[in-house]
Parts: sequence; structure tokens; C-alpha cells
Amino acid sequence: KIKATTQKGTTEALTVTNTPYPKASFLTDVEQLDILAAPRSFYMMSQSGFDTHLPQQALSNGLEVTREYQDDSGKNVSSVAQGAELNVVLRVRSTTGKNISDVAIIDLLPGGFEILRDSVRNKYNHWQSEYTDIREDRVIFYGDFGDMMTELTYKVKVTAAGRFVVPPVYAESMYDLSVKAHSQSGHVDVTAAK
Repeated sequence: KIKATTQKGTTEALTVTNTPYPKASFLTDVEQLDILAAPRSFYMMSQSGFDTHLPQQALSNGLEVTREYQDDSGKNVSSVAQGAELNVVLRVRSTTGKNISDVAIIDLLPGGFEILRDSVRNKYNHWQSEYTDIREDRVIFYGDFGDMMTELTYKVKVTAAGRFVVPPVYAESMYDLSVKAHSQSGHVDVTAAK
């Protein structure tokens, strides 16, 4: 049995399904869960969804991260024609004065942007990625960062016209959740191909 108490103080029993193991869902207004289970039972809680409001200001707690979209001449762009290829320039550094290990850099793409997979590398100058994960809507770099600015670059192709939200790029220590950073969000305008 699982009982959930909300912020308003109401308590209700949650519906538990038992395939393949007991699980239950609850909303974000729950402040307390009471799990009645046998001794030595384990539980796990996971969260999914998306931010309803994107950050308008950058955050820097031990790390600093920025992103720019540039044309081939190195000029920053906020509007582009459909079909164009852009350079994504990520800059990451520790602001603590020492090396921070096990950092994940999560670069979410605007809708209508496609990663050119061959442009994503594991080594950039003196920095080596421990692992790189290329997905449909993001690139994730894992590695260590010191106080020298590290620049990571790759290319994207703009495949759809319209006005798109540019999500922040995130940098997070995987084992010290207080060490994190993100850029501010924005917009990019893509004009239709002629």
C-alpha cells in the first residue's frame, strides 16, 4: 500500500499495479509518501516531463557553459534560412579554480535542427570526452573540465522553417548535484527555402 499526502493536507491511497513489480504514479503536489511494505524492501522514484518555463537567465554554480550558433564565417546567428548548416560552439569551464570530474554537458537542439553526426568528435584540442551520446534531439558529452575554457564544436542542419525555442545547454556534475550551470534560453527564426 502507498498513501500520498498533498500540499493541501489531503491523504489518499495510490493505485498500485504489480507488473513486473509494484509501481504507482502521483502528481507533483504530493509532499509525503507512506510506503507500507515488507522489511528490507527497496523503492525507486523517477520523474519525467519537461519545464513549463525555460530559464531566462544563465546559472553558474561551479561550472560555466555557453552556446553559440555560428555561420561558416564565425558570425553568431539568431536567424537563418532553411537548409543552412550551422556550427554549434559550446564553451565550458570550471569556476572553482580546480578540475571537476564526471561532468555531463547536455545540448538540447531547437525543433527543426538535425545533428550532422560525423561532425561530433571525442577529442577537442587537449580535451578528451570519456563518452559522447548523440541522440535525435541532443548531444551529450561526458568528461572532466578545468578552469581553462574548453571549446566543443559540431555542425547542425536546419531542416524546418518557423520560429523555434532554443533550449538552454546544461552542464552538471554527475556526483555533486550542487555543481551545475546552464545558459539562458532564446529563439531562432528560420526562413523557408525558396
